[in-house]
Amino acid sequence: MIGLDEIALKKGHRDFVASITGRIETETVILGVLPDRKKATVKAFLSGIPQRVRQTIHSVCADMYEGLVNAAKEVLGKRVKIVIDRFHVAKLYRSGLDSLRKQELKRLKQELSEESYSQLKGTMWALRKSEETLTDDDKDVLVCLFGHSPCLKMAYGFCNE
Repeated sequence: MIGLDEIALKKGHRDFVASITGRIETETVILGVLPDRKKATVKAFLSGIPQRVRQTIHSVCADMYEGLVNAAKEVLGKRVKIVIDRFHVAKLYRSGLDSLRKQELKRLKQELSEESYSQLKGTMWALRKSEETLTDDDKDVLVCLFGHSPCLKMAYGFCNE
């Protein structure tokens, strides 16, 4: 298994490098740090791996940057499974939940009395926590929120699954 990732060298996400790691049983090794994340650069690196070694690669774990994913597909072919790392998938779930929260709170601010709406204070932080780390106050806020917004309850459940 190999891993492909991009790392921003400076704030602002302008200068990137690509890191390539290999995983053999329980050991992870750095195979290379490339000067940029361009598809051509990654393809050149992967193409430089001897064919007999490339044949042993069964999967590639990458973030969702298309240049990395497409380079792996083009060089390693269809027999290699491409897996998007769970951090990036989870980030998408959280982003969707956060967008829905904003939309629902905007709706509830118009529909609820000021007093009822004030009970929803702290929903952002409560929704961002996993169920195991919720305080009693967080649980109370979520019960109130989910009573007004069943779709947020469902989205929260999906996000934590």
